[in-house]
Amino acid sequence: MNWQDIVRILRQEPKLVSPAEEAIYEVVAGEIASQSMSPGLFAKAFSEAAGDQSSAMAIYIGYCVTQLKEEMRREEERLKREREAPHSATQPGISVIGEIRCRICSDRFDTRIGAVHHVRTAHGLQGESVESAVVET
Repeated sequence: MNWQDIVRILRQEPKLVSPAEEAIYEVVAGEIASQSMSPGLFAKAFSEAAGDQSSAMAIYIGYCVTQLKEEMRREEERLKREREAPHSATQPGISVIGEIRCRICSDRFDTRIGAVHHVRTAHGLQGESVESAVVET
C-alpha cells in the first residue's frame, strides 16, 4: 500500500471532513510520500500492528494526525489568549503577532501547520523539538 492508496481510502470515508482536517491529512500524506516519516513513531505503530505493514501505516497516520491536531489546538489557545489580553505595547509579555519562521534555517511561513511540516520534514524533528523550532517573530 502506497501513500496514494492511503489518501484514496481516507477520502472514501463517509464522514464530512473540514478543510483544516483535510490539510492535516495532506501534510501527513506528504511526509509519507517524501519518506520523511518519524522512525520512532512508525516503530511504535508497527509494534501495535504486530508487524502488519498496512495496519502500521494506518496507525501511524492516526498518530500524526493526532499530533498535528493537538499542535493546532495549542496554537488556537495561544492566539485566543493573545486576543483576550489587554493590548498595550508598554505591558511586559505582550507581543505583536508577526511571521512564523523556522528557528533552524529561518525559512518563513504563512501558517503554523506549514512551519511544523517544514520542521518535521526538512529537519527531522518531532514532538517538543518541533515546538521549540517553530517561532513567531
